Amino acid sequence: MPQIPFDDQQCNIFIRDSKTHYDNPETSNPEIIRWKFMGFQSHPSYHLSIPNSDKQSNSGRAVLNSRTLNFQGHYKKITQVTDLLSVKSKASLMTFIELIKQYRSLSTDGVFHTSNENSEKIYSNFFKFKEIFELSAFAFPIQPQKLITFFKRHLFLSKIIEIYSIALFVLMKFIKSVNPISLSNIVTPDQVSILLKDFSSREVSFLRSEEFLTWRYLNAPYAYKSYVVYFRKKPIGILAARLTQFQGAYFFLVMDYISSAPIGAWEGFGLRLALISEAIAQNADAIFGLFNRKNRDLATFFQAPFLAVNDKMLPHRSPIFASSLAPSLKAEELERMYFSLGDLDYF
Repeated sequence: MPQIPFDDQQCNIFIRDSKTHYDNPETSNPEIIRWKFMGFQSHPSYHLSIPNSDKQSNSGRAVLNSRTLNFQGHYKKITQVTDLLSVKSKASLMTFIELIKQYRSLSTDGVFHTSNENSEKIYSNFFKFKEIFELSAFAFPIQPQKLITFFKRHLFLSKIIEIYSIALFVLMKFIKSVNPISLSNIVTPDQVSILLKDFSSREVSFLRSEEFLTWRYLNAPYAYKSYVVYFRKKPIGILAARLTQFQGAYFFLVMDYISSAPIGAWEGFGLRLALISEAIAQNADAIFGLFNRKNRDLATFFQAPFLAVNDKMLPHRSPIFASSLAPSLKAEELERMYFSLGDLDYF
């Protein structure tokens, strides 16, 4: 089975196969695909494909991404699998199974798998892969009348809900003036270096480095926003976010929050209020994030006034599986690892 370093030729093949399955133009945009799989220079990606008998097309594909797992300052090489696809015209269970059997071909210390409703069943029921944790969603409504179809259809109710939004704007303007937590979009190299060092020394996570942040956010073809978070003018973390549109509403996506120290209750509450203020400034209709809730720092986002989102309200649940773990790497050691939207390729 071909396993080829991702280059321009593989990019073209990837786009050709994507067009047989997806309507979203982002899945076949050359700029986005090159950034995703060719932009992280020290962590190459490999195109894994199953060719048809004619050798002119593929019946399935996946991308194996090289990643570094940071174990509180000790490093492991990990394979992260993305873009598993069985091409529509050749779709079959055996295509998926044949692809999955090749995931460990990079000979790393383990393989991490994201999943959807289809691959989850194969990973858990057929291969018996270990589910190490599940990603949980949180949200905060700023303008509910733009989010819920019911309100859109009822003008009177929509006007009543607008009162909530107006009151929220007024309240947050006052709170911002007294909140000890503030956000600044001026990120200096010295600040980043210090904050990342403190984070890496205490967390289990996919490595957060200056190179990672530059690739994932600063050089991305999306308009990500990077902030330094201050507590009483002292830098305490790095926040990455993105404003995106979905079904006519604008969402302020919390992609990453890299904290230099464990987040206390007061800092966490102030951070949530600061996020609401910034989302209002960005004209967002809601805040949304997807994190490993078992991680102590990330659990702060699942507290008032933010709301936990039930899986039934999402397209599918988001379990993370692990397989082919080296003897030195235990699944139970990964349950509370830091894992955010920044570790996914969805946004």
